[in-house]
Amino acid sequence: MTSLEKYTLIAVEGPRWFGLRQRHQHLMEGLSHQFGRTLYFEPSASYVRLLLKRDFPISELWQHYLPPSQLGEKLWLIKTPPGLPRKLGLKRVNIPNKKRLARNIRKHVKPEEKIVLWVGGPKAGDLIDLIDPALIIYDCYDAFSTFAWEAPHAAYIDELERRLLIRSDIILTTSSGLMEKAGREDPRVHLVRNACDYDHFATEMEPPANFKPVIDLQKFKKPMIGYAGDIAEWLDQELIKFLAEKRPEWTFVFFGGPPKVDISMVSSLANVHFPGRVPYADLPFYVNHFDCLQIPFILNDLTEEVNPVKMYEYLATGIPIVSSAMPEVVRHEDVVNIGRNPNDFLAKIEIAIAGDSEDLAEKRREVAKANSWIDRIDKVAEIIEQTFASRND
Repeated sequence: MTSLEKYTLIAVEGPRWFGLRQRHQHLMEGLSHQFGRTLYFEPSASYVRLLLKRDFPISELWQHYLPPSQLGEKLWLIKTPPGLPRKLGLKRVNIPNKKRLARNIRKHVKPEEKIVLWVGGPKAGDLIDLIDPALIIYDCYDAFSTFAWEAPHAAYIDELERRLLIRSDIILTTSSGLMEKAGREDPRVHLVRNACDYDHFATEMEPPANFKPVIDLQKFKKPMIGYAGDIAEWLDQELIKFLAEKRPEWTFVFFGGPPKVDISMVSSLANVHFPGRVPYADLPFYVNHFDCLQIPFILNDLTEEVNPVKMYEYLATGIPIVSSAMPEVVRHEDVVNIGRNPNDFLAKIEIAIAGDSEDLAEKRREVAKANSWIDRIDKVAEIIEQTFASRND
């Protein structure tokens, strides 16, 4: 028994579990083996969105009444109650929404259970006074107030984050920039970057006999340039359009979606394809068709702080990579080609494809292997255990 088995890990303010597989799912699955049990409280859409917009299943109105869904031996998924819409003003609705969440947590946790609260976003600053955790962990994995859809609420989100930073016992950050903002000299602040499931992407596997691809990549011209991830505001559509028009004989494929922004600027191009999101389990069957993988992100306040999971997953495949010059990617410039403007990005793709070799592919895989989720999970568990131990000294 580890010292953490007497605690229940409660995770809030994370993304939807069955959406894009990212940091949260990997860490929760791994950490769930260390704790007595782990409860992942998945956010629901607002009542207004469910009833009027209908872009989420209407069943979310009552799913929080259902028993938890077991995801692993000691890991459960619980839906949170639908909340008030943020169009009423985030400051106005956040507290009542968090009161609903607190009641839901208390419904699933016994009074004698000791809680470790894992917070995946600053809006939980209004939750921490409503429950009594033994430990608060803030996983600061993004510059949250810089998202375009948060612009009307940025000042309040920053206020909530400041409150959360003060109250947290452990602050995890994913980039040097985020660590600097949280307080590099603060002993509670730790740099725990993203990582990959190396074996999932590095091991070549044949798809099952009944596998039905969402798109037949074998019918397209090569070279084929690939992307897997969110189709969102940070995708540099001007850059993508430039590349596709300069090289009409190349094929550009973007897995992910549904799009969170208007992509008509690039989706209308004959050599650019958006087949949609594919299951995480199936990604290796697609990415190994590509001659080059790309991260064509706009450089702004959000992406300056991001540590992209896809970089590590791309590296595990051994396929050449070209990326925009985000600081956390530039750290790996020895294995990732950096395009600092559109012409340079185009040239780097050409160089990456023409100059690739098995030695370079192996070098990429080695970097991915050194950045595994297993190591990150062990590090986080060690930080938690040391924090508890320091209280007993």
